[in-house]
Amino acid sequence: LTAAWVPLLSMQFVNSSKTLLTLCQLDLMRCKLEWLCFPPPQDLRFTLTHTAQRILSSLPLANRSAILIMISISIEFEITTIQTQRVVRDIVFLVDGADYVENNLPAVRDFISSIVQQLDVRPERVRIGLIQFAEGQRTEFYLNSYSTKQDILAKIAQMQLMGGNVLNTGAALKYALANHFQTSAGSRVSQGVQQVLVLITGSPSQDEVKRVADQVALAGVLTFAVGAGQVEESELKKIAFVENLAYYQRTFRGLPNVVKNIMTPLITVVGEPGKLMNISRDVAFLIDGSDNVRGDFGHIRDFIIKVIEPLDVGFDKVRVAVVQHSERLTPNFYLNTYKTKEEVLGALRQLSFVGGRSLNTGAALTYMKDTILSSSYGSRANQNVPQFLIVLMGGKSSDSVKEASDAVEN
Repeated sequence: LTAAWVPLLSMQFVNSSKTLLTLCQLDLMRCKLEWLCFPPPQDLRFTLTHTAQRILSSLPLANRSAILIMISISIEFEITTIQTQRVVRDIVFLVDGADYVENNLPAVRDFISSIVQQLDVRPERVRIGLIQFAEGQRTEFYLNSYSTKQDILAKIAQMQLMGGNVLNTGAALKYALANHFQTSAGSRVSQGVQQVLVLITGSPSQDEVKRVADQVALAGVLTFAVGAGQVEESELKKIAFVENLAYYQRTFRGLPNVVKNIMTPLITVVGEPGKLMNISRDVAFLIDGSDNVRGDFGHIRDFIIKVIEPLDVGFDKVRVAVVQHSERLTPNFYLNTYKTKEEVLGALRQLSFVGGRSLNTGAALTYMKDTILSSSYGSRANQNVPQFLIVLMGGKSSDSVKEASDAVEN
């Protein structure tokens, strides 16, 4: 499956009593992929058009009023089963290199080689990269290091265990995103080529994986999680793009069984050329600027930066706006204020706390809908560019949010 789905943003904020907000859940995106990630009957072609209303109404949402999401969206894409030789993908293998794997390294090498053998490896078709990790990370080769299958298979056969008694899978995922899924490393993400990460691990991670896995998903990377031995299947499911892209075997000797199961979703279902995802998005953050979050404002700022960093920010791609609210509204910048990621990140790093005694979120939502997400301030809703409103708040609103929330949703 190509990137013919819209990566949705997700974050949940909770106070002492209830969930205040769940936005643009990754589950929406992952649900859509879950029923598309297995191949349709041979030569089946179909076009799907979804509006935000239909997406939302088709899913069981516990609290519709908490979904503060405005999507002006029309996604049309064609899915077709095609032959392996037409597959175009960038695939990076992320391999557990900790001491536990030592005796099983030949099985891991054979597993990777078995997959590569079945791919049409060449610069214009399938590119392969390889990383080892334990406490730290080590690049074996990048997506643009080798251009032939023979060279890649030779490097895989020569791979030696890096070793280590600590396994930081979360840090390794972040490393892969920052260092391998980049144009300079051979990634063709800017050309709409599907980015794929195949994790192979044998032990539980000693750092946080879920948040980083979500960042990888937001960047449009399709993650497969393969595990054996001591790693828990639940952890693999957290890391995988969808749960049925997680594969577990009791021992590394069972990895050949995974090869058979993984090849179909890995290579068979892709989008037709020219039908790749339109990566343009307008993302507006409405953040709590009241005294409720004075001590936590730095964390809010850092969170926004972490959401933005993996996105392809640009005037013709992803636009970003930030507004603080308390009893008054303070726009920090609009969707059409900055044209580059560097400018946006620079403005975010300089974001200063406004303050205020009360929180009028209802009025702020109306302002976001009528002003920030309007064409006058840079919104491209009339061009069918998806619109995202992400609300971060740490206290209870002094005014009613129900009517404004419904208006935004609709």
